[in-house]
Amino acid sequence: MKRMILGIGLFIVAGLFAQTNAQDAKTDAKLIAVKFHADWCGACKAIAPDFKALPDKLEGKSVSFYQFDLTNKETKEKSSELAKKIGLEKIYNDNQKTGFILVIDTKTNKVLETLTRKDDLASMQEKISKYL
Repeated sequence: MKRMILGIGLFIVAGLFAQTNAQDAKTDAKLIAVKFHADWCGACKAIAPDFKALPDKLEGKSVSFYQFDLTNKETKEKSSELAKKIGLEKIYNDNQKTGFILVIDTKTNKVLETLTRKDDLASMQEKISKYL
């Protein structure tokens, strides 16, 4: 009986810890930049190098970077779980297309910018930086 109660207690503590970590992931940064990606998407391939370079260009700034992969059922499920973890489930569900990056305010979950392959790296950096 003691083991069962201890096990339940540990399960509850672990759940609270996971919830806190998910909230921290969302609130640590002022902005989130999330790429909606699929392996077969030409626009995704075009913006991939710039998205990969953005964290270095914005190092020390309050921006977190994520990717939601819509390539197949398995990657969609993982991306859905990530969206829930970082508090972007509605944005994830509302944006099931690929080839763009959303810049999101973490306090309001408001989409501030949509970046596409028409934006080069400098443009992306400038558009994100104006919200910092």
